[in-house]
Amino acid sequence: MALINSILDRSVPGVYVTEDTFGAFPAGIATHSTVYMLGFSSKVDAPVGVPALVQSTDDFYNQFGTSASTNSVALFFAQRSGLGFYFVNVATKATRTFTVATATPDEYYTITVDTPGYDVTYRAVTGDTPDSIVRNLVDLVNKNASHVMTARRTGDATGELRFASGLASVASANIALGTIQAKPSYPVVWDVVDTINSAFEPEMKQGFIIAPEFFQNFTSMADRNVLANTMESLASDPSYYWVAIADCGQDVATQTTSAGAVNLAIQERNGLQSPRGHLAFYFPYWVDARDNLVPMSASVVGVALRRYRDQGFREPPAGTAFPVYGVKDISYKVTDKIQSSLNPVGVNCGRHLSAGRGRVIYGARTVSNNPYYRFVSTRVIMNVLAGSLRGAFDSIIFSSVDGLGVLFGRIKQTAVQFCERLRLAGALFGATPDDAYLCICDLTNNPAIDLENGQVNLDVLAKPSPVMEVLNIRLSRVSLGTVLAEVASSGDRSPVNNPEVNPQSAKSSQPATANPNGGGATISR
Repeated sequence: MALINSILDRSVPGVYVTEDTFGAFPAGIATHSTVYMLGFSSKVDAPVGVPALVQSTDDFYNQFGTSASTNSVALFFAQRSGLGFYFVNVATKATRTFTVATATPDEYYTITVDTPGYDVTYRAVTGDTPDSIVRNLVDLVNKNASHVMTARRTGDATGELRFASGLASVASANIALGTIQAKPSYPVVWDVVDTINSAFEPEMKQGFIIAPEFFQNFTSMADRNVLANTMESLASDPSYYWVAIADCGQDVATQTTSAGAVNLAIQERNGLQSPRGHLAFYFPYWVDARDNLVPMSASVVGVALRRYRDQGFREPPAGTAFPVYGVKDISYKVTDKIQSSLNPVGVNCGRHLSAGRGRVIYGARTVSNNPYYRFVSTRVIMNVLAGSLRGAFDSIIFSSVDGLGVLFGRIKQTAVQFCERLRLAGALFGATPDDAYLCICDLTNNPAIDLENGQVNLDVLAKPSPVMEVLNIRLSRVSLGTVLAEVASSGDRSPVNNPEVNPQSAKSSQPATANPNGGGATISR
């Protein structure tokens, strides 16, 4: 032992060999093929409030019994058998109101949670009002008791406590507790919101979150908007970077007039927000083989996974090459005219196309108003890049930053490796690496003050591949005496603007252009 110790501390003269690693850090590309479905089951022994893996329709029935999500589960597996998803069974909660009547500085306002038995306390300060005390108590409850109790403000100086287990039967004298309301038989929107905020962890694999049965069963558009925006909030959190898929309500999907369908679909979409495209919205519903109305979201994520398997995650979940299986009709027939009003505002449509093209998802836009995040595939590409980078550097956290740029270089090489793999897969736009991305990690973007604070900055600039939503075909009738090579080299082959093709171009009106409001091909004559 003494000899070994002497060797380890280099006290014996000689040559010692140590081994280290350099270059890019080995890490894989993140996946975006996980689906999380929110729904409800009243089966007594069914898992509640946690993602449970479902691998078939039979497996779903064995775990959750009869559920309003059954038709959507069947629709998902019709698109992508052999690959499961995670079902999150939403728990219903008992409720109780609480009210604060007065605001006294330095006074303690306390709510006691019976299970597991602890206090949530706020100490009032000068300037507090009864309403601000309620707001602070709501924040403290949601921060400290989120797994057994949540809270929300319901009015001026009034809040609501929501219980998965245990009851807030005690509060300080300056808080008035209302009567306990028993758990409802079916979840309300706040039950689903509570589950979204508690059931998921950042370490979970990236992918899609859907809630088809709740968009179908919640009759209030306001409730559906709350649900969709809560899903978006989770999906857009940098710890997750998922994509949320929202369905229109059943009352919207079953409109009988074009005016009603368009107006209601746009109204519902206008209640949604997603600055960077983490949310997409779909209209109307499918009719499955058993004549059930089924929201589109399960087919969207199923087609996405099917297309990712065949062509990669750079492709949007849409198009006639990937028809929707397991459906025979659609709740409302969307025409080109209707879609020309819906597509520009981010309402993706299911279509029953003619000429044997079948039932297809014919839209791939997010609800973002930012043109850089217009398409679902753009969001997925950026999600995959972010997820890959986020998981690549765990092994070097708490490493010293050398003055020679070795650590900077390894970080940059790792980022370049990811970006190049995405470019070669067609997810980043560029014939060369310099065209498609730029990774910077050196002293130019790492000032001394950041390094002194333990922070190293890596900047990654990337161009995700765009989506072809419209194909313009310029068809020209060329005169017999025209030299085609000269027309082709003229730089403008428009049949109207090119005088070699159309001698009347000077007197012609502007050519018809492709309708940017919907997918398809447009021919200019």
